Amino acid sequence: PSTTALSGSAKETEDRIRNIFQYQKKRPPVPALLLACALAVTAAAQTIDLDRENTLTVSFGESGEGFPEVEFFLYRVASLTEEGEYALTGDFAQYPVSLEDLDSSGLRSLAQTLDAYVARDTLTPLLSQKTGEDGMVSFDGLSPGLYLVLGESYTQDNTVYTPSPMLFYLPGQGEDGSWEYEVTA
Repeated sequence: PSTTALSGSAKETEDRIRNIFQYQKKRPPVPALLLACALAVTAAAQTIDLDRENTLTVSFGESGEGFPEVEFFLYRVASLTEEGEYALTGDFAQYPVSLEDLDSSGLRSLAQTLDAYVARDTLTPLLSQKTGEDGMVSFDGLSPGLYLVLGESYTQDNTVYTPSPMLFYLPGQGEDGSWEYEVTA
C-alpha cells in the first residue's frame, strides 16, 4: 500500500532538533539547548492521539442558506499509522493512486479520481447521512485517517447545485499547528 508522511512540519522539527544536537562544538550554547527543549515540547504537544474519535461536519448551501435533505456519503480512504503516515485501506488499497506530496490541487484531483472509482466499482460508503434544515451534516466517531466525502445534487429554482468530491484529513491541523479532532468544512 502507498504511504506518505503526515506533514512537513513534524519532519522539519525533527531535522531542526537533529541539527542542534549535531552542532560541531563540544558543548552547544545555552540558547541552542533552550530552543531544543522548546521544540521537543512543541513536537510532543502535537502528537496525534490515534485513539481519539473525530467528527467531520460538512455544510452545503449558498449565500448563507443551507440546502436541506441532501444525502452525503463518507468513505475511509486511508488509515493513519503510528509512524504518522497515511496508508490506503479497505477497497481503496487496490487503486493505483499516491498519497505523497499532495497540495490543495493534488487533493482535488485525487478526490475526483477516487469519486470515479467509487462510481465505477459501486463501493459501499462507511456512512451516509442527509443534511439538516441548516444544510449541515455531521459524521461522528471517526478514526484518524483520510476520508472522501461525496454528495448528491440539490435543485432549487431551476438551478442544480452539485457538491464537489472532497478529501479530509482527520484530525485536521489548525492554523497554530495544533490537531483539531472536530473538523468543519
